[in-house]
Amino acid sequence: MTKTLPVFPKEVDYKKISFEKTTKKDGPKTYRAKYDGHSFDVVVGNIDVPFGLSDNSKFNKDQRSDYIIKYNMDLSLDISNENVKQLRTFLEKVDEVNYKFISDNSVEMFGKSHLTVDEVKKHKDCSLISVAIDKETKQKSVKYNDRFRVKLPIFNGEPKFQVFDKSGAEIIFYNKETKEIDWTWAQSRMRINPIISSEGILVLATGAVYCKWKIIALRIVDYSSNTVTVDAFRDDLGITTDNMAGMVVDEDDEDED
Repeated sequence: MTKTLPVFPKEVDYKKISFEKTTKKDGPKTYRAKYDGHSFDVVVGNIDVPFGLSDNSKFNKDQRSDYIIKYNMDLSLDISNENVKQLRTFLEKVDEVNYKFISDNSVEMFGKSHLTVDEVKKHKDCSLISVAIDKETKQKSVKYNDRFRVKLPIFNGEPKFQVFDKSGAEIIFYNKETKEIDWTWAQSRMRINPIISSEGILVLATGAVYCKWKIIALRIVDYSSNTVTVDAFRDDLGITTDNMAGMVVDEDDEDED
């Protein structure tokens, strides 16, 4: 499949989204998403990653040595940011495209009677948006933002995506000789600018449906904005960057509040 330049969410023509069945023998049913006949790649814009890196290792309860660790990131859908608001609208519209395709192909996918779009929405948890729920009220949270989960693709232990620092220099975080991955660049409360690619729709034998996207490249925009640097101290208070080096913080005085 040839590559084209990725599009921005606001540029997407939803009529150009199509699906191609790529199911392997005896495997789950897969439907690769394409955009205008090419891979469906999208530039997200700056977005926050509240939890940093996540993986599925907690589900390996039997500590199997052949267990495949999968990595992902949750992107914060803080719609107070205009770019993120456009992304949220994009995800909602892609959800509708996916629902319609699943409904139209539900007999083939599930081997049962046809499902309407409303039935797909109700019975199949395949939305791209993870709604934040208040644990006490069980209602949509007013404190936390909804999230969009994206995969960090790994094939045979090797990352299949690129990472760049703020200046645009590539971060080499995989050692091909030792096969080790250095994840120190992936931190909580970081801000990134990712390029994502649709992996289409995956239907398991159990009837579960997954509509997934993966990161193919990201640029680190900034780390936690709550971190205070020496630039925050004003010279007119008698504290400058020149004399900061000699200051010592007493650990007993920290976190008094």
